[in-house]
Amino acid sequence: MSKLVYIKPAKTNSKFWHNPEVKGYQYFPETQKVYPPYWDFNLHKYVFGNLTDEEVLELCKRTKLAYIDGKEEGQVIDEIDLSHRESYFFNHPKLAVKIKDDVTVFNTNDPIDVLKLNTMKSYPFVAHSENDKKRIAGAKWVIVDAEVEQKNAESDFHAAMEINKYFVPGKSKLSPDKMRTVLASFNDSNIKFDNNTSIDTISTWLYDKAHDTKTVQGSMSNQQRFLMLVNMRDEELETRALIQKAVKAGTFRVKSGKYFYAGNEISHNLESLVKKLQNPENSNLLTAIQEEIYIKAPTNV
Repeated sequence: MSKLVYIKPAKTNSKFWHNPEVKGYQYFPETQKVYPPYWDFNLHKYVFGNLTDEEVLELCKRTKLAYIDGKEEGQVIDEIDLSHRESYFFNHPKLAVKIKDDVTVFNTNDPIDVLKLNTMKSYPFVAHSENDKKRIAGAKWVIVDAEVEQKNAESDFHAAMEINKYFVPGKSKLSPDKMRTVLASFNDSNIKFDNNTSIDTISTWLYDKAHDTKTVQGSMSNQQRFLMLVNMRDEELETRALIQKAVKAGTFRVKSGKYFYAGNEISHNLESLVKKLQNPENSNLLTAIQEEIYIKAPTNV
């Protein structure tokens, strides 16, 4: 039984999307984008999504692609070299993905289509699902697979149910102190609060974070970050909250993701700073930071 997967523009106002209301579309009725197999300059070979080299070569053999010109015209290509950029096989016109107007469909029972689908998965501006589209700011295309979308929808539902238990009465409900600590651990400079901020306000802000699947930092949405933080060891969570307090108090200065203390770079990113402050060998540093925060902003301690 065949299974169809398709690719469409990531933005519905794209000139490639067949929408009569999009101004200017009538000037691009035959617009076509062509994407050849993806050559990875770092690996110096062709790559196809998450397929292994063995899987790719097996699919290549099954395509039975033939030479289209020269003395070998009509003969099946038997020389398939992933590391040869000028390979006749990988430059065969039938392997290029051609997206015309709006949607391109792939039949996963066809080895050529499987290779073409995984070609698109290799390009950095192609989202692998609607959820993945939130992670890629400049996504041009999104791959839509009904099975993947169904799994993602189920995962989102279970995540929402998992989150709610931390805000409603029950054994899993977060204490006011835990809510403050988790919210501080987001290190969001746009949210300002101290020990005098009401717990209702804290809870509202944290609840919004916990259900936010659209805002992505690094490779993690706010919802994923929330679930990570609430299940984190108290010691690490408190360290993350302390870092945020230090930033707000001016004890730490952040530039291009790097953390500076007393004019010197103390860490190249947040995660390494957390590990550094948790190291018992740096207890004197940790104490000095805590004391400076108390002096500069006692209401935040």
